[in-house]
This record gives sequence, C-alpha cells and structure tokens, in this order.
Amino acid sequence: GASRSGEVATLEMPPAAIELAPATLAGLRVDDDDLVELATARGRVILPVHANETIARGVASVPMHFGARWLPASPTGINALTVGALDPLSLQPELKHAAARIVRAELAWHAAFVGCAPADRIGTVLQTLRQHAQACSYASIVRFGRDGSRAGIALLVANTSPRAELVEAARTVFGVAPDAPTLRDAKAGRGRTVCVVGGHLVAALLEGRTRADVRAWSIYRRLIDQGTDCSQRSLRELFAPVEA
Repeated sequence: GASRSGEVATLEMPPAAIELAPATLAGLRVDDDDLVELATARGRVILPVHANETIARGVASVPMHFGARWLPASPTGINALTVGALDPLSLQPELKHAAARIVRAELAWHAAFVGCAPADRIGTVLQTLRQHAQACSYASIVRFGRDGSRAGIALLVANTSPRAELVEAARTVFGVAPDAPTLRDAKAGRGRTVCVVGGHLVAALLEGRTRADVRAWSIYRRLIDQGTDCSQRSLRELFAPVEA
C-alpha cells in the first residue's frame, strides 16, 4: 500500500477512489471505475468508484489521506466533503463521516499522462501539473518509481472539454518531442502518444471521450516503472500494450 503522505514512490500508490458495495453500485447504475460526483452539505469531489464486498450497502468509503496535492481539482481534496463540527469537550473535529449523495459524472474529455523525470526535478514537475490540473473537473496524481534516480508520475484527468494547455504542459515536463509517435482517431476522439528513449518507454499520453479510452495508463505505468525493454516492440504494440 501507499504511505500516508504519498511521497514514498517505491510504495504502490493507487488513485483515490470511492469504495462501494456491489449492491450500491447496481442501485446507482454505475460500473466499477466510472467517475461519480460525491457531494455533501459542505462540498463535492469527483472520483472513480470501486466495488468492495466488505463495504456495507449504502456506505461510501474514501481514504482520508488524499488532499489537494493528490486531488488538485479540489482546493482541499477529500476534506472538501467533511463537516466543520467540533466535539464540545475535546474540540476534536468531526472529519470522519458525513451524509452524502452520489451521481454519475458525465464528462466528455478524459486523459492520462504517465511519465518519469529526474528525481531532482520532481517538485517542479508536480507543481506544473497541479497548476494546470486545477482547471479540470477531476484530477488525480499518482506517484510511482523503483529507480532512485528518477521519479514516476501519473496524472489522470477528466473535464467537460479538452484542456490543450494541460496536454502541452505534460508533454513539456515529460520531455515528449513534437514528433513523438502519435496515433489519433479523430472520429472516435481518441489519441495516444508514446516517448521511447534508449529503448525504454519514458512517457505516454492518452486522451479519449470515455474513461475506458485511457484505462491502459496503468499498463504504461508498469512498463515505465520496470524499465521494460521496448526496443523490439512495434508501434502497434506500444499503442495497444497488454498486461504481461
């Protein structure tokens, strides 16, 4: 599992998600990994949902450790949902539960930007991505990396319309050249760009109209994290990677 801060990249960090009982998912008519809006009297946040049979029906569970650093589309991250009540004796804030409403989030543009950067540039890269991701309806940052000399980052976003400036910022911070191999299907609204240096994948940019169009981001993360030799892979294989 991830560390509480999310800063220990060698520990696998999953994206923030809402865990619901399968029966709750069915009642909401949403599927696993769909994006939904979770709203309380205090605020709202958009996150994917995951089925979890250990969660009681009608209960939504969200890890409390995802602040604005990892959910940059929300000014306060998960704390945007919690109430401001205090215990009258200890003054302990009531941050752990609140009544909530869940509805499907209908967003027309989905993207995932996965890449690595030198360890001494990680702060600058994260700051740049966070700054541009704030304008999106949904944004989630994931850290990864087994190599101490470089840091892996994945930024998952969704919005009502494409954010060209965010795409360009991702290309810049991950060092993706203008002529990097790109596969684009304008009719379907899908696009993928891969960047290979020295036979190793160092970045992948995915765009689409649905969440499914960018779901392969986790495979690209594995290829980058493990330093997989991609020198003998065709562009077709790189544009449509499969799990080993």
